[in-house]
Amino acid sequence: MVTLRTRLSRSVLFTAVLVLLAATTGLATVVIHADLAKLTQLADVIVDATVESQRTEFEPAQGAIWTVYELRVTETLAGAERKTLSIHVPGGTTAGLTQEISGAVRLDVGERAILFLTKEEDRLLVLGQSQGCFRVTRKAVKRAASSPTKAREKTRTKTEPEETTSDADGAAALAKTDELVCRNDLTGLALVAGDGKGVTAEPIELTLTALRAKIKVALDEKAAIAQRRRAETDRRLAALRKRARRNRERLRGKPGGGE
Repeated sequence: MVTLRTRLSRSVLFTAVLVLLAATTGLATVVIHADLAKLTQLADVIVDATVESQRTEFEPAQGAIWTVYELRVTETLAGAERKTLSIHVPGGTTAGLTQEISGAVRLDVGERAILFLTKEEDRLLVLGQSQGCFRVTRKAVKRAASSPTKAREKTRTKTEPEETTSDADGAAALAKTDELVCRNDLTGLALVAGDGKGVTAEPIELTLTALRAKIKVALDEKAAIAQRRRAETDRRLAALRKRARRNRERLRGKPGGGE
């Protein structure tokens, strides 16, 4: 069974099996496709963090190698507040042995990312492999800007003739500005839907501001769903207690019933 919360053993097995049986996927790791809303709903922890250091660990019982990244947290977007944390990513190199897991996250020291994390036993893993890692980079983005012509239009009187927009004015109207942009990566992943059918998807790219806003909307919806479920649970418990009271009253005074 394919699961979004992929354990290391499953990742290694998928890669090995795909070598023999699924060459058509390009030896990719099979994971369930998750959009931004789904990543937010399933994540136990979401952080804006920077890589401070990395190391590798060997797990003899499973013959598995982990790459462990130590992170400095700029902001915790979901989960318990923390200043630092460690994440485990399957694959890496240790003692001359290399283990490659297609689609696993690979980060450099000093690199910043928005990370959607899931708890697996005593480890924090990136949710959905590289789907859950949004690298933060600076990129030139075209922004609408007020042109000289538009500025003059505001002060023009009714008797003044209309002016045509020059090429220079048009360029100014789409001025480029540097912004922080976040993008995940789907390389090395074979994406499937919940029913196991293949999914075609493109990487998600948003400005940092837009990504934060979408995460907040998804977190608000997650909280609303949890509140509705609690209310429904409370309603059912109240109905069960009411039914139990009626049964006690019905049995009171009868043989075998309470007094």
